[in-house]
Parts: sequence; structure tokens; C-alpha cells
Amino acid sequence: MQQPDGRAERRRRDGQEQAALDTRGLEFGHMTGEGFLEPVTGRYMIDYGSFAQVCMDGKTFGGLSGRSLRNLRPVPARMRAGEVLWLLRLLPGTTDARPEGAEILRGTLCRKFAVRVDPAQAAAASGGICPPLPA
Repeated sequence: MQQPDGRAERRRRDGQEQAALDTRGLEFGHMTGEGFLEPVTGRYMIDYGSFAQVCMDGKTFGGLSGRSLRNLRPVPARMRAGEVLWLLRLLPGTTDARPEGAEILRGTLCRKFAVRVDPAQAAAASGGICPPLPA
């Protein structure tokens, strides 16, 4: 059996330290990332610091940040309900919206709205690719 030379442990510890930096000031379970989104083409790429996700051609891939697409793993269809585009796909189904105040997020004033959506209308407007709403 091969003895560890300390590199794997060092990488594990470095990853934990980076994760602690990436989530500083966030509630447990919340993540922050940077990337781009092209709603018309259904493409996006987000880097969360230690994990990245890419969606293109109707397929979603995920894995360690900085890896090429061929080294990322496909995300199973059953796990894609939380994909980034689902909220945008609901917008065409909006039946009612009203202002609900504002708050400052990372130094930027953001307006909040209460919105009612008809999921069937949203699915029809998105060509049937709008995922079902969580129960």
C-alpha cells in the first residue's frame, strides 16, 4: 500500500480554506459565483470558486473549476431542477406582479417584487422546457 506524501492532505486542507473564504458572510447552503448567462441560447457558465457548472445544448456539466468541458461530469437530468435558467423561464407566465420594497445587496440597491406565475403559461411560452414548480 502506498503511503501518502502529504500532497493530498495539503490539497484537501487548501480546498477547505478556499471554501471558507468563498462562503464568508453567506448563510449555510448559499453560494456565490461568477459567470455568464445567455438566456436566448440556453447557455450559461458559473464558477463558484471550487466548483463550476456549464450548460449548453440542453446538457449540464459540473466539476472542479478550471477543468476543460471534456473533464466535467454530466449532471443527471433528475438533479437539474435547480438549474439557473428555470427562474427566467417562469417570467413569461407572470400573471401579477407588485413592488415589495427594496434592499441593498453588496452595495447595490435592488428592488423586490411579489410575482404570481401560471406554470402552464410559462411552460407553453418556453416551448415546454420550463421545469415544474417545486411543491
